[in-house]
Amino acid sequence: MDTNITQVWLLLPQGRAYNRFEITSFPIDQPGERKTVIPNSIVNLPAGSMVSFQLINPKEHHRYQCKWNWTD
Repeated sequence: MDTNITQVWLLLPQGRAYNRFEITSFPIDQPGERKTVIPNSIVNLPAGSMVSFQLINPKEHHRYQCKWNWTD
């Protein structure tokens, strides 16, 4: 749906470090057209238990996906 701002909060397990947090986007009907998204803001808590990011004017009819790698 069309929106002006999207704010996402991810609660991650405490004590599990991660790296390479990445956000991608692609048109719902074209998953092969994946592009990296740079959020307007991102917050990583020091303990690594929460990540928050904000997207301004996300594209309509697109799917947004975030992923990361556990370091342990």
